[in-house]
Amino acid sequence: MTTYLFGELKFTADRDDELVNEMRDADLTPATSDKDFMKNMASRVKFNSGHDVRADSAANFVADMLAAGQLKIIPDDVEEEGKDETAEK
Repeated sequence: MTTYLFGELKFTADRDDELVNEMRDADLTPATSDKDFMKNMASRVKFNSGHDVRADSAANFVADMLAAGQLKIIPDDVEEEGKDETAEK
C-alpha cells in the first residue's frame, strides 16, 4: 500500500487506477468516470500551474501529477511517526 497526499487529502492505494478512483470519489466536482476526472483535473492543473498532465491512463496521470508536485507520496516511516504521535496524545 502506498499513501499519497493530494492537497490536504490522504489516499491509500495499491494501484494507480485505485488511486484515481479514490481521488475522483473525493472530488467536489463530480465526474462520470475516472477518465473524465483525469481530463478535468489535468485541465485544472494546466490552468493553475502550467504543468501538463496526461489523462490517457491512470499510470501516466499519477506519474505526471507526482512530477508536477500536485500529488506526493508519504513515506511509510512518516505515517508510522504520525501514528506514534497520535497514540501519545
